[in-house]
Amino acid sequence: FGNSYGDSYDTFSSDDEKYFLKYRVNESIPVASGDETLSPGIPATYDWRVDFGFNVVPPAESQGTCYTCWIFGSVYMLEAQYAIKTGKAISFSKQQILDCVIANETGGCYGMGSLQLLIEYVKRASLQTTESYGPYLDRVDTCHYDPNKVSLGVTGEPLVFSGHEEYLEAVYHRGPIVVMMQSNWEQTYGGGIVSVKGEQCNMNDDSKPFNHLVLIVGYGMTAQGKKYWIGKNTHGRIWGLDGYFKIERGKNTLCIEHLGWISQIILP
Repeated sequence: FGNSYGDSYDTFSSDDEKYFLKYRVNESIPVASGDETLSPGIPATYDWRVDFGFNVVPPAESQGTCYTCWIFGSVYMLEAQYAIKTGKAISFSKQQILDCVIANETGGCYGMGSLQLLIEYVKRASLQTTESYGPYLDRVDTCHYDPNKVSLGVTGEPLVFSGHEEYLEAVYHRGPIVVMMQSNWEQTYGGGIVSVKGEQCNMNDDSKPFNHLVLIVGYGMTAQGKKYWIGKNTHGRIWGLDGYFKIERGKNTLCIEHLGWISQIILP
């Protein structure tokens, strides 16, 4: 499958994990806890595609062959925050990040990405919509950012969460969150709930590198009581469940409950 479904190499800097952990919202809760307790007022199921009154998440897009899940996952989160704030679900430019951040700082389409650089760039320059900047090309192009056409900015530091309980509170109260997880499971996913046998999270397992970003848009539970997260992936609508997947919740499966975050957006 190559890079059709899942990045083959690390796609973000090893320093990114340390960067986000220092901004954790609640440091008293252990990292990647398996606590399945629902806080008061949080419903047993919630999906930002249907339960907010309208779908706050634009359709899934494909990262193609570039190692850009870190761009897609991060911009997905910003899109959702924009929709919640404005009532409009709009696609924002992934190509702008690819052209204006990767080309100058991170080694191009197949280089190592940096989530810190992405956040710093959007704070400094803000983002254009996909319609305004142009479609995703799956390659680096000349940066043609226009400061007069930006529609979304970022302020402050990211709100960072770790563990099942923090994720639940964040997803329900704040919106879809972008999360790090292990990869190399997507090739065989065709539906159902992702689960693994044995150890749920081993970041030293070279066969499942901790190098993928996705967006958690909600959570649910089957009639049999099996809990799951609803994730939006970066392989387009032909993959999985119209671009989405379900994965076990409360077990830190594939390290998905290790680290997630939301950025605080501002409108120009």
